[in-house]
Amino acid sequence: YVVYNKAMCEKNVVNLLSKKQSRNYRPVQKVENDWRDWKRTTLETLFPSFVFVHIPESEQKQVVAVSGVLSFIHWREIPAVIPDEEIMSIMQFLQDHDQVKLIRNRQPDDYLGAPHKLFSTEPTLQSLQNATKIELPTLGYFIYTPYKAETVTMPRLGNGSIAF
Repeated sequence: YVVYNKAMCEKNVVNLLSKKQSRNYRPVQKVENDWRDWKRTTLETLFPSFVFVHIPESEQKQVVAVSGVLSFIHWREIPAVIPDEEIMSIMQFLQDHDQVKLIRNRQPDDYLGAPHKLFSTEPTLQSLQNATKIELPTLGYFIYTPYKAETVTMPRLGNGSIAF
């Protein structure tokens, strides 16, 4: 499942869920911040306000009761379930690449109006053809790194288990 939480509370939510023995995952990326006279590398959440949890349906109320958690992400009034393969591919990609970026998997016609198309600063999917990337179809995103091109395949789990 995907848990939606208060802005900038992802780390706190992960710590509280871990104390309750709930399996969870917060994808982070290394970001280099330039200050006036020095640089600092920090870890930032890849999906702001989202934390992934792997729990039975009966524990959903306990997770929502955690401080900082607002709700589960729903799709057509049912909590959205993210396949284990997508979580594993995120883990592997972030393990292999230090600096990554995220882009919505939308076609230009999916934007709400012409101003979004005309003034968008996001790269287009066509411009990412030579980038190393993975598609996350359930989440509707691509994770990419523009540094070197290679083919990345999603791992297949034979027994349906998850490692996070």
